[in-house]
Amino acid sequence: MARLDEISLYRQFLWARELRAEYRQEHLAHEDLFARAHRGEVGSYEQGFRPDMYMCLWYGVLNVVAEGYEELGLTNPEVDKLLSQPERDLLRRFRNAVFHPTSHKDRRLEEMVRAGEQSRAWVDSLTDAMAAYFASIEETDRESRLPSTGKTPR
Repeated sequence: MARLDEISLYRQFLWARELRAEYRQEHLAHEDLFARAHRGEVGSYEQGFRPDMYMCLWYGVLNVVAEGYEELGLTNPEVDKLLSQPERDLLRRFRNAVFHPTSHKDRRLEEMVRAGEQSRAWVDSLTDAMAAYFASIEETDRESRLPSTGKTPR
């Protein structure tokens, strides 16, 4: 049976997973915009901020989930393996830069970007591993919902 603090962490994970879904949707919708931006044809932050916003929020909330996972002493072979990799510190530093910015050219943001596809794939893998970890809580959560009878679960 999951502890209340683990259930609370699951709720935060749901936020991270939803932010990833929003990021993916916005990224696909703006792929042409990114190509145009790289050619110097787009100069407005307003024209392309949504994918960037969702990615930064996803990474930041995922970092909070990783911190909670570690603080609660939770264990899972796949999650533990991912959290032992160097990208873990990049994620923490990225989150700190997003929520506590020091300059427009914050090196903590640039470190994650410079790590390129490897860091993005790591964040995706961590999100997937956390989803697998929380699957039993998710199943219990879904099963505990009553049909539309007007009654509330105990």
